[in-house]
Order: sequence, then structure tokens, then C-alpha cells
Amino acid sequence: MIRFPFQRNKEKPVVEPNTEPSYTDSLYDRGLRLMRDNRLRRLLDARHRVYTEELDLLGIRFTGRWFILVLVKETRSLQNAEGQKDDLYRNICRTMDETLQDRAMRSWTVLDSGDVYSIVNFDSEHPELQRIKIIDVVEMALSMLRDTEDAQLRGYVSELGECPEDIPKLHQSLAFLSDYERLIQEDGLVLTYDRLSAARHQNLHQDGLRSMEETQRFFTAITQENYREAKAAMNELISSLLREVDITVMPLGLVKARLGYLINLLDIGVDYIRLRVDQAIFSDMFPRLDFRECENVVDLARLSDQIFGELIQRVQDTGDHSYALSWVSDLKRYIDLYYTNPSMNVSFMADKFDLNAAYMSRVFRAKVGVSIPDYIQEVRLRRAKRELSADATVTEAAERSGFGSVRSMNRAFQKTEGLTPGKYRSQSADNSTES
Repeated sequence: MIRFPFQRNKEKPVVEPNTEPSYTDSLYDRGLRLMRDNRLRRLLDARHRVYTEELDLLGIRFTGRWFILVLVKETRSLQNAEGQKDDLYRNICRTMDETLQDRAMRSWTVLDSGDVYSIVNFDSEHPELQRIKIIDVVEMALSMLRDTEDAQLRGYVSELGECPEDIPKLHQSLAFLSDYERLIQEDGLVLTYDRLSAARHQNLHQDGLRSMEETQRFFTAITQENYREAKAAMNELISSLLREVDITVMPLGLVKARLGYLINLLDIGVDYIRLRVDQAIFSDMFPRLDFRECENVVDLARLSDQIFGELIQRVQDTGDHSYALSWVSDLKRYIDLYYTNPSMNVSFMADKFDLNAAYMSRVFRAKVGVSIPDYIQEVRLRRAKRELSADATVTEAAERSGFGSVRSMNRAFQKTEGLTPGKYRSQSADNSTES
């Protein structure tokens, strides 16, 4: 048995009225508290062995069968001055002690690195009902503290344990729960595993298939400038990967990986938009975009809604044509430079610019006013007319203008000019002679 350098029943020196306690008395009390808190902290850690005799000497006695661990965090503590933090934590510890003590249960509270833990021990034939009562009283206590202390508090209540050896497992599960909640940002003043699981649909077996389908849907919508669809796909991904999962079977590392996956998707999608949108307008809409600063799914969902809401308003709802896609200008410029390539057509341009052919054709017609084939033909006709006017043969004009064959150029001339290239060449020569 561990022996302590003091007698448990040692009588404290009598303090005379109107005199201050001696330094020895204060040191004795403070030393006792420090030893008690140290044993409570060690109880939370499975790496340490704490003996019943040690706890008994410090007045810590577990007389009940059941154990519940309560964790209280103050999420804005770093913003408080050091003295204010000390007062706040002291008040939290005192409130938890007073709240969780009654005839049916006993609580021991300790501060551990800014987290307040309360070990609740009780005996009951209906332990789950007692646990519900503990959740309720913790919720009321935190609500009162939040109002009186102007503190951002969050409570966590563990499952049931049946012996002191269960306390480290309860501690680990609450640490995991608080880390998960930081990523998920679940609503509620007190969070438990069963409350979180009840709010979710437990669709883990469908996650892989759903995420693949929704990822494809997201990128297809982005390339087709369908920002309503992209927003819906991103929201569905957030739900299927993070909001509808069963936390009790999900490692924290996997949760973080899924959040990272969604951040990367949004980052890639916005980069794709950025390269195809007028840069001045894009900078005006989004002066600063850093998705990797998202620390939880709430921030990610808010940023996603902001981005696609703005795009929908500027592009689809208002029909703002000043919001021109830069790839349309690039495509036009490419046609103007390389129209002499006989292979140039819609399929060729779609492959060249990595765009969906139907989407590319629709947007090009909307922005330029003519279809891609008509624009290519228009540029080639201008070149063919210059060649024919310069006395080139019909065959030479067809080759130099990119038509590829005299037959193709004939069809284009008949459609737009109502005559053959030969007739056009003759008329051009007659006009030149007359002038």
C-alpha cells in the first residue's frame, strides 16, 4: 500500500480568531487537493494504475455500481484573459460538483488541460433512467453557466460503465466524441453517442456508391455551368459522407479524410470555374477563397452555398452576359488561327478544350450568336473569297481556306452566296476589270 507523508486523521492546528491561517495549514490543504486531483486525472488514463487504498485515503470512494463520465469544454477559452479563464473554470467545476451531487449519486470533478471532467458514481436498478437524468441536469447547468458567464460551453455525457476500470474507456470515447463534434458541428448543448446516432440515417453501406455518383454529378454540373445542380450535388455529398453516418462505428481519421475529400472537390471545382470566367468578375465575387481553412462541415457547407448561390444569381438567374466564359473567347481565337485544318469540327474542338460537345455548342451559340460549325464556315468563306478574288483557282482556294475539298466549298458558297465558287471568281474578276 502506498504511504503518504501525512496522517489522514491528523488534527489541523487551531486558528485563533482574527488571525490568518499559517502557511503550513494552507500548504496542507493545497497539497491534499493537488494529490486528489492528480489521482482523478490518473483515473482517466489507462496507462496508470490507481489503487483503491490510494483513493480511499483521499476520500474518494466509489460505493455505487455504475459510472458515467461528463466532459465540459469551453470553446472560446483562448479569447479570455488568464484570470478570467481561472474564474470561469473554477465556476464550471463548482457548478458541476453541486449539480451532480444528490442522495442517488456522487460526483468527483477535476480540471484536466482546460477540460472539466466529472466522474459520476451511483447505484440504481434503472441506470439508463439515471443517465437521462444526468444529461438533463448537465444541460440545465450549462445553460445557466452560458448565460451568467457569457461562455461558449459544450457538454458530453458518456455511456454507462460498471467499474472504475471502465473510466479510461469512457474518457477515450468522450475525447473522440468531442473531436468528431468539432468537425461536424452538431447542434445541441449536450452531445452523446445515442443522440448523435439517432439524428443520422446510418447509410454507411451505401457511402462508396453514393459518393462516386454524386462526385460525377458534381463535376458534370460544373462543366455544364449548371450551378444549381452542382450545389445540390455538393450538399448531397456532405450529407452522405458526414451528416448521415453512424459515429459509433466510424474512426475519427476517416471523418477527417472525408472532410478533406470534400474540401478538395470544392477546390477543384472552383479552380475549373476560375479558369473559364472573366477574371475581373471572379475577383469581385470571391476576393479570397481558401477552402483548406474549413475546420468543420458547417463552414464547408456555408462556403459552398455562398459560392454557388453567387454563381446562380450572376449567371443563371439574371442572365448576366458580362459574366462571359473565357473559354468561348479562347475557342473563337483558336478557330480564327487554325481554321485551315480540315479536321476542325465540334468533336475536334470539344476534345481540344476538354469540354462536353453539347454543352460547348450550347454556350458558344448563346455567347457568339452562331453555332460552332457556322462560325468555322464563316471564317473559311472569308479566306476562300480573298483567295478567289486574288485569282486563285477553286481547288487552291478550297485547300488554303481549310474546306478540304472543292465539294465542301461548293456547298458553303451555294448556301451563303447562292452561287458556285467558280461563278464568284468570275464575278470578282469582272468587277476588278471594270474598276
